[in-house]
Amino acid sequence: MPDEYSIAEARDHLSSIVRTVESGKPVRLTRRGKPVVVLLSAKDYDQLCHREHHYWDALQTFLEAEKPDIEPEIFAGTRDETVGRPVVL
Repeated sequence: MPDEYSIAEARDHLSSIVRTVESGKPVRLTRRGKPVVVLLSAKDYDQLCHREHHYWDALQTFLEAEKPDIEPEIFAGTRDETVGRPVVL
């Protein structure tokens, strides 16, 4: 659970809030008791928004994932076995 401050409190404690966020702990700001914003460190923000996806990493993640236990009979009869439309080249 992140630390939580009202916007009015945040004005008075800005430097300590920034130190908290820099250490890697998010801080939630509220208005009239309702959350309106979460402050994140620049590092956390970059990880959320600028994540590069590389094919090899995604493939390794997929291959290492636990496979569901699905019986082949579930898919019996779901494929259309008819021949497709004729194609003229």
